[in-house]
Amino acid sequence: MLHRYYGDEIASIDICLSGDLSQIDTGDLTVAYRFPGLKLVMIDGRISIWKTLRSIRPIEFIRSALRLDLSQYDVIVSDFEPVTCWAGLLRRRSVLGISNQYKFLSTKLLKSLSPNLLFNRSVTRVICPVSDYISFDYLKESDRDFFPIIGDVFRKSETRQDDFYLVYLNSYSLDELVKFFELFPHQKFHIFSKDCADPYHYENLQVYPIDKSTFASGLMSCEGVITHGGFQTTAESLYLGKKLAVIPIKGQIEQLYNAKVLSKFGVKILSDLEVSAFDDFFSNDYRVKLNYQDESRKICNKIMNSNGEEKR
Repeated sequence: MLHRYYGDEIASIDICLSGDLSQIDTGDLTVAYRFPGLKLVMIDGRISIWKTLRSIRPIEFIRSALRLDLSQYDVIVSDFEPVTCWAGLLRRRSVLGISNQYKFLSTKLLKSLSPNLLFNRSVTRVICPVSDYISFDYLKESDRDFFPIIGDVFRKSETRQDDFYLVYLNSYSLDELVKFFELFPHQKFHIFSKDCADPYHYENLQVYPIDKSTFASGLMSCEGVITHGGFQTTAESLYLGKKLAVIPIKGQIEQLYNAKVLSKFGVKILSDLEVSAFDDFFSNDYRVKLNYQDESRKICNKIMNSNGEEKR
């Protein structure tokens, strides 16, 4: 995105990945650093705060932050990636945070929601401390808020309504998903799962490994989407006007917040894989369409006007 508007001014962009995202496919972008970072421990579809805290190795984490050399960079940006944030803090370099997670730093937002979100604000400040931030949300409440980034693959392609539902529920095992959705033989499902190595067909199910291109194609052509409360997939579904059923991950405060906002739009919110709830979803029109304007140039301007200079 930056190269589109500032290609002549940027010598290079290096990527730092850590934790659960340390092995993701970044396409043609240069991954200069990969670190163990921090990982969320999940049990039965719920984040275990205690086991997550126990899994943290503070000495290893600080060593990673110290190994990250920021001296060669003019602009330092973190998409809620903790090693980069702490490297900036330890070296007194300014870091711009860009993530929907940073909306929890807004006092206005917190006053309108449960006091429990004060905990999430503290976690955000401790795990990924930044000098300034840009936040993404379904609606905008301040000049730091931006609408979701919707990729060109969705903006420039025609959407269809084929007779299948796309399923992306990564807190459930593939066996759990297959056993549940085969209970609806009159519906077709395309399931994307980290437990799948190769695509295969079974009864009314088409199962795929997680692949960016295949997933995007399915999202554009499906009748509806069944997913957790993650921001990006739900935002893309709203933009494409898909029926949307959301099962927020228990204990994940950001997803609970997203679900609360989505419910106001008319999105179907569920607590678990329940037959009666899905019967209702399949029988009724939970389609919501939001035409998000493209704010990519404004976001790029904000990034380029920030700097990674030493804080005084």
